[in-house]
Amino acid sequence: MHGHSSTSATGAPTTTVPPPPATAAPSFTTLHLDLVDPTRPTVSHGTTVAQSRSLPTTVWLPANADGQVTGRRLPWIVFLHGYLAEPERYATMLQTWAKAGYGVVAPRFPLTSSASGAVTDEADMVNEPGDVSFLITSVLHPSGPAAGVLAGALDPDRIGVAGHSDGANVAFAVGYSTALGDPRVRTVIDLSGELPTGMGPYPAGGPPLLMIHADQDEFVPHAEAAQLFGAVSTPKWWVELHGVGHEPPFTQTSAWSAVVDEVTIAFLGRTLGDTGVSAAAIDAAASRPPTATLEETNTPAS
Repeated sequence: MHGHSSTSATGAPTTTVPPPPATAAPSFTTLHLDLVDPTRPTVSHGTTVAQSRSLPTTVWLPANADGQVTGRRLPWIVFLHGYLAEPERYATMLQTWAKAGYGVVAPRFPLTSSASGAVTDEADMVNEPGDVSFLITSVLHPSGPAAGVLAGALDPDRIGVAGHSDGANVAFAVGYSTALGDPRVRTVIDLSGELPTGMGPYPAGGPPLLMIHADQDEFVPHAEAAQLFGAVSTPKWWVELHGVGHEPPFTQTSAWSAVVDEVTIAFLGRTLGDTGVSAAAIDAAASRPPTATLEETNTPAS
């Protein structure tokens, strides 16, 4: 539609200007990878159930309205699901990260996901840091159908790891354990996690940490969150959500999830992105009473 001139009641000419064309909302595209580590068996309760470890993986990448990936050498996050869960349960949060310009790579673990069935074994968590290292190597050097899309898409120098619940425990080990950690990881997001046992030791230093805990968490009491937060001396933030439990802030749209989105994107912008986010901006994103407060940080505002 073209603009046209008309005359007002006072006789003065007026111009009707057409609205600007709508701008497409930031979007994402989704890939599915069938990754298999042939060098390590899958062992459930002492019984070998497979000679390899299968890691079906969902990848979300920022894309334009036509579904074309936007940007190369993207900062990216490996996301680890909780016990008896799967990546898609957290899809809204992970897609928000992709829309903000981050690649998200989310495996489904062989013995601790909702699809594990009769071979489910929570103790396999100790093997999952190895899965993460295998995954990082695999997606940085893709082959097969994913090669055309992923080749060059992810930055080998800007990798984060995040997880929820048991997945957060694994993420913490990947970020900080001297035995099981991966030095390629530059930042860690811990959602409703506790200090993982049998995966240490954990030295004082390491990459920046964002820990988000809920004061009504049915599985991780405040004291256990404090133990995890105190285990490392590194730039770190503890965000406490109020009036909510272990999982909903990360899987359901709510005032709590809005805080999670804002503070995680600010944290990623400071630790992985090119946005120049200040520490004070993370503090501000975390301070949303009565929904959330900044419980503790050892990083000066800057």
